Amino acid sequence: MIQAKSKINDKIEALEQQLLSVKGRETEQYARIVGYYRAVKNWNKGKKEEYKFRVNFSNTEFNKETNGTVEQKNRVKQQAESEISTNKIVKYMFFYRTTCPNCPPVKAIIDSLEIDGESVNADSSNGFTKAAKHGIFTAPTVLFLDSEGVEVSRTSKPSDLKKLLSERKII
Repeated sequence: MIQAKSKINDKIEALEQQLLSVKGRETEQYARIVGYYRAVKNWNKGKKEEYKFRVNFSNTEFNKETNGTVEQKNRVKQQAESEISTNKIVKYMFFYRTTCPNCPPVKAIIDSLEIDGESVNADSSNGFTKAAKHGIFTAPTVLFLDSEGVEVSRTSKPSDLKKLLSERKII
């Protein structure tokens, strides 16, 4: 047993020596922008600086193990079930971004509603956290909630929003 232990220690020492002699090279970073992968080292100085401050969804608090994928699948299933649900909508949450070209038409529709609601700027840190908590990955998105705060439905398009509201006899 002592011989086995000394053999293992010799092996560990040899591997540590090999590790010291390993010569590596710089790892290249890529970022996906509008569907294309680009090497970060080829970016201009301003973009490189901006890249340091980006927040990835995988680093948020909502579910690090699954990166939201399981929750997203469950949410789609819940949404399908909630489409036929008879839960009464009593509140909405409107997630928007300041640079979003599709947000103003949705905002115009929800501003005309006679139910309570909350507008959440997903560009702010609090808004980003709320969006991640609710599995919001696109702007605009409107969540409709029942009296217990349970999601009844969600939509992102003005046409779908109008259809949902007319089916529920809200507008």
